[in-house]
Amino acid sequence: TEGLVHAQNIFDGGSHGAYDVSFYRYLDVGMRVPFSTGTDWFIYDFNRVYVPLEGPLTQKKWLTRLEEGRSFITNGPLLEFEANGQQLGDTIKLDEAGTITLRGRAVGRENFSHLELVHNGTVIERIAARKQGDHFEALLERTVTVDQPGWFALRTDLEAGNNAFGKPLFSHTSPVYVEYQGALRFRAEVAEAMISEMTDSMDFISRMAIFADEQERESVMKVYRQAIQLMKEKIASRR
Repeated sequence: TEGLVHAQNIFDGGSHGAYDVSFYRYLDVGMRVPFSTGTDWFIYDFNRVYVPLEGPLTQKKWLTRLEEGRSFITNGPLLEFEANGQQLGDTIKLDEAGTITLRGRAVGRENFSHLELVHNGTVIERIAARKQGDHFEALLERTVTVDQPGWFALRTDLEAGNNAFGKPLFSHTSPVYVEYQGALRFRAEVAEAMISEMTDSMDFISRMAIFADEQERESVMKVYRQAIQLMKEKIASRR
C-alpha cells in the first residue's frame, strides 16, 4: 500500500504454504502485491518467477517488470493471462457494473490437472488439462459481470500431484486488479486480523528482542505503528 512491498515470496523452501495466508489477504486490504518465488539452490525444485520482457535482458528491466506485477510463479506449468486485453499487474477501472473478458492458457510437461480462474480468492472456473503431444495444455475464456472492486488471477490445481523433483506442482499469476468507483478491494475483518498480528509481534519484540540502543529499537517498532495506524484509517474510512 505504501510502495514498500516490491514482491511477496511463497513456496521458496521449507513448508509448502498456502495462497490465502500469503498472497490473498494482502489483496483483500487493497495492497498491490506482485507474486514471487525462488529457491536458493537449484536442485531443491524448479521454483521460479517469470516476467515477460522485450529486447535485451537486463537486471534492472527484469526487476522493474516484477515490481510492476507482470509475474507468474511456477515449478512447472507456464501461464498466460489477460483481462479485457490488460496484462498482469494492470488495473481495470470501472465506474459502474461492467463485463470483463478473461483469457488464459497453461502449458506444462506434467499433468497439472486443472487450470483455475480465481476471483477475489474464489475459484470461479476450472478447465481440465488435456494431453497435447508431449505436453499438457488448458485454454480458458470467460466473460463475467463485475460490480465491485477486486482482482482476477490464474493458477493450476494444487492437488495435481508432483513435478519432476517430487515436489507439489504449482503455478499462479500475479493479479489483474479491478478498481470499482475509485476503490480497490478491502475487507475490514482481514485488516483487523492483521492489526492483531502486528500488535502481538510488537509485544513479542518488546519482551524478547535485544537492540544496540533505543534508536535501533524505535526504527523497528515505528514500522509496526505506522502499519497499524494505516490499517485503522482504512477501516474507519469505509464505515
